[in-house]
Amino acid sequence: MRFLTSQASDAKGFRLERTLTGHSGQVWATVASPDGARAVSGSDDLTIRTWDLGAGHLERTIDGHVEVLNKVSAVAVTPDGTRIVSGGHSRKVLVWSLATGVLEQMLEGNIEYVNALAVTPDGRRVVSAGDDETVRVWDLESGRRGSVLVGHVGPVTSLAVTTDNRKIISGGHDKTVRVWDLDSGRMEITLKDHKVAVQAVAVTPDGSQIVSGARDNTVRIWDINNGRLIRALEGHTGWVNAVAVTPDGTRVVSGGEDFTVRVWELATGRLEATLKGHTNYIRALAVTPDGRRIVSGSFDRTVRVWSPV
Repeated sequence: MRFLTSQASDAKGFRLERTLTGHSGQVWATVASPDGARAVSGSDDLTIRTWDLGAGHLERTIDGHVEVLNKVSAVAVTPDGTRIVSGGHSRKVLVWSLATGVLEQMLEGNIEYVNALAVTPDGRRVVSAGDDETVRVWDLESGRRGSVLVGHVGPVTSLAVTTDNRKIISGGHDKTVRVWDLDSGRMEITLKDHKVAVQAVAVTPDGSQIVSGARDNTVRIWDINNGRLIRALEGHTGWVNAVAVTPDGTRVVSGGEDFTVRVWELATGRLEATLKGHTNYIRALAVTPDGRRIVSGSFDRTVRVWSPV
């Protein structure tokens, strides 16, 4: 893992490896495949696209969302790297073969738009969240809906699942981050320090800390066990729409409406790098599992790939 950079708040220590173009609309979602070889993006051009990160070319365009005039606002990839899960304005969760782009399954039951998706690390369940104020859990193989988690007041914007498959983290327009027991659906704790809508959540690999980004232009770090706010990271000059944690748990990556991607040291909150290149809001972020690349998606219709020098 080479996310070691200078203390300067510029892009020193990183380079823009490539810019992936092809979407004709705003990019709302990005995710990296488990092997780090591919990125998957979703857009309001109604398509999902898969990209070869090494070669920098478009592998496949999946246009199944076009049939339902469905903006793709959320994407996830199963841990075995074989399937893409997507959601958006169709109010359905769709499961596709990553290799062929063929639609394999449709999970129905969301009442409103789907804003966020996660696949549990064991690959057994899909978690969705949306404008209907709920978090929903689905059995991936059978397609059956399990728990419906109720507690947010307003759209739920973001999701994460701990690596031990025990907890769901959600963020929403009600200014809260909530922690749920995955098996029982019980809400365990509500984090309330943000003063405006929460746009993004992530969790550290060891499951001990939550990272949230919000419309107050901050990134906040929380203790998952007692809900204590550990620190607030300030530097963005616009909403923070996306957050991620590096696989070794040492860095936080954030992206926002100031068109920048920022890299922070988790332990101290020190800003290590500000990556500039996007020309519109950044809506999505992923870090490849090997820690070698940051993938960002933007309303400028591009996916950009950044790597440490």
